Amino acid sequence: MADPEGYPNRLIPKLGYQYIDDFSPLASAYLQRNMPAEFRLENGDVDAAKVAPQSGHLADFSTNLVGIFLPEDRRFQLTEIGSLDYGQLWLEGSKVDEPNDNHFYIDETLAALFLRIGDVPKIQVPYNVGEQGGFTAMCEVRHTPIRGNFWHVSLRWINQEGDVLNQRGGWRKRMLTAARALLAEVMEEHLPVGALNEMDASIYKDE
Repeated sequence: MADPEGYPNRLIPKLGYQYIDDFSPLASAYLQRNMPAEFRLENGDVDAAKVAPQSGHLADFSTNLVGIFLPEDRRFQLTEIGSLDYGQLWLEGSKVDEPNDNHFYIDETLAALFLRIGDVPKIQVPYNVGEQGGFTAMCEVRHTPIRGNFWHVSLRWINQEGDVLNQRGGWRKRMLTAARALLAEVMEEHLPVGALNEMDASIYKDE
């Protein structure tokens, strides 16, 4: 179902926008992860399997930077045709045309979980490589804008070798499974009052 108001223009990258390289001014801002409507276990805990159906997805964990992106914007989802264009990474300086009704649909069933950016560095996952322990992966925020959503942000996991996304090994699946369980514990269901603060345009505009 298309929306009578069309796809939100505030999500489209504009000329003059730039990649967000420094998230320290956004420590009090929140990231939003889209979730299925039913994401809790019978005991009330968040079902880690619903956070990401496959642990491998945790290597590049998609979220949205809340602010100009509003929580209700999660209902705008790209169609298969739309993903071929608007689901691709945005190249800084490139112009993006407005999507039409063939490029998106509305999903009113999606719920969400939230994570404060300032809490991301506290998320650390200890893991073993074979019999050797003492390894730790740290969580980092990376701006990964797509053509249909400038506010798309990824959580990545960094160890002593660099970005886990680019690494292989049997330890990787175990580490990402542990990361998924940890995110299920720390993410919040409700956005705190006052979390939708106005964002300083100098953070994302080349001024």
